Amino acid sequence: MAIKHSNILLAIAGSLAVASLSFYNGFPFITGDTASYLNGAWERTVPYERPVFYGWFLTITSLHYTLWFSLLAQCFIVFWTLKQAICEFTSLKNRKSVFTALVLTLLCTQVGWEANKLLPDVYAGLAILLVLLYFSATSKIQALYLFLLIIIGTFHNTHFVVYFLLAISLLFLSIWSPLFSRKKTSILILISFVSLGLVGLSNQIDHGKFELGRSTEVFLVGQAAESGLLYGLLCKECDTKKWELCRYKDSLPLRGWQYVWNQSSPVEKLGGWNAMRIEHRDILSTLYGTPRNWPKLAISSLFRAMTMSFQVDAGDAIFSYGPQTNIQQSIKKYYPIDIAAAGWTKQLLQTLSFSFFNSWYFLINSALLIALLWLWKTSKLSSLEINRIIFCLLAIFINSWTVAQFANISDRLNTRVFWILPFIGLLILLDKRESIRNVKTRKLL
Repeated sequence: MAIKHSNILLAIAGSLAVASLSFYNGFPFITGDTASYLNGAWERTVPYERPVFYGWFLTITSLHYTLWFSLLAQCFIVFWTLKQAICEFTSLKNRKSVFTALVLTLLCTQVGWEANKLLPDVYAGLAILLVLLYFSATSKIQALYLFLLIIIGTFHNTHFVVYFLLAISLLFLSIWSPLFSRKKTSILILISFVSLGLVGLSNQIDHGKFELGRSTEVFLVGQAAESGLLYGLLCKECDTKKWELCRYKDSLPLRGWQYVWNQSSPVEKLGGWNAMRIEHRDILSTLYGTPRNWPKLAISSLFRAMTMSFQVDAGDAIFSYGPQTNIQQSIKKYYPIDIAAAGWTKQLLQTLSFSFFNSWYFLINSALLIALLWLWKTSKLSSLEINRIIFCLLAIFINSWTVAQFANISDRLNTRVFWILPFIGLLILLDKRESIRNVKTRKLL
């Protein structure tokens, strides 16, 4: 009974530690996307631009009362996954050591910021950790990892794409590394299709069409605008195609999100997403269906992915959202008890210094890199540890390629997974330190 109580105390302390940034802020961090998830779930419909499953998570865990409950549930999931990784990838087993490793993780990586956003962002990194845990596991807990991967795969339209591409890449790595078994890799491919199927099924139930979303084309055209490919296409095709968008050829937004969301974007001026759907599909068909464009598409895709891999900013999307914004109105409508707390936070007042935090993480990452390079040079990194680092680098690049290819280059969408690399590096160093301590203890005995 004492052991069970200790486990409960560790879970409570760990979850509260993960949630500490929300307590410091005065409320969980919110964005306009949070409003979209909430509105879809509360109104029992699937949003145009995203799956509904994370919205369901928020409404269920909030108990229809307060978003604090949702935040604490999310922080518990983060704590549990981090704890599983700490116990699996290091020799740290007692609760004090595990909690210390957790606190160091929160201090040295961006996972704390990601966990405290009411967004599915943190689950992208957690999913990658769960994949790594799944490949390392030999017990019945594998089934739990797979179940969580399916659920997380439905939270965002990029998650199951990352699963699939990661599994395909691991099939090649399995030639050299026994860590990535082909049987488990095949199951991961199946998991990606199960998550995709659930998202498609939710749309089928909602509006009678099996699809990933009703606005995919606007994001892809926005990506083409950001990459410069759309301008080149319009210059070549406007004389014959007579697209409405040709009128705005010389004033296209520089960023994909501006094309999709800004009220002054060409899309809004031409009637909105629905009005432009047929034209957008014709543009995409011409862009991707013309062989002479393929080399440009491939080169653009590669360089955008490489660029995206280096975009890291803990404060991206943590903007000020005043009383008249969609998210504040959603909170007022669905969670009246949260109105006061959400209306007076450090996020809203913009008193958080992310320049300091980003500089801190840069220093930590640099120190970890130097330490790992030294361990590698002195042959003190095991093949298993090297494979885990390679896995993290591969996962970060795949996430970067997926986001850059299907949406836009964004610090937020890279930061959501980048933290796994310093986390694994930190665990390697902690494990080395623990091994040295154990050797010294045995010598003393």
